[in-house]
Amino acid sequence: MDKVRWAPKRVKGRLKEIRTHMGQFDFTIWTVVGPAADLDSYIEWRHECLYEKRSDKRQAMGLCFQGFEDHGPIIWLPKPPRTAEEIGTLAHEACHALVEMMDWMGTEIKKDTDEILCHGVGHIVSNVLAELRKR
Repeated sequence: MDKVRWAPKRVKGRLKEIRTHMGQFDFTIWTVVGPAADLDSYIEWRHECLYEKRSDKRQAMGLCFQGFEDHGPIIWLPKPPRTAEEIGTLAHEACHALVEMMDWMGTEIKKDTDEILCHGVGHIVSNVLAELRKR
């Protein structure tokens, strides 16, 4: 059996990590909140791989890193979302993560499958906001 590494709530520098398990799909989406400077080492640690670093993250309101062979995507936010715009950014990045999950499932996004996407975005946003309120 493969070893599963569960990260502490604060990982790799100043980042806070939130795990959102997508229920019956057995797919995990990670959200990290904190400085962009700590992001590269976190991604390499979380996925035990090198990845193509992005130079645009310092000015971004949020990003979604995806395309890892054996792990789910990572949503990054520079700070906990509080304003409508910041929560909207979380929802936007959650959409990217859900598209990755649906691709992994082999499910095309169309009218008869859009509920997976819509409920998934709601689940991610609700979980991230609830977890951040606990801390």
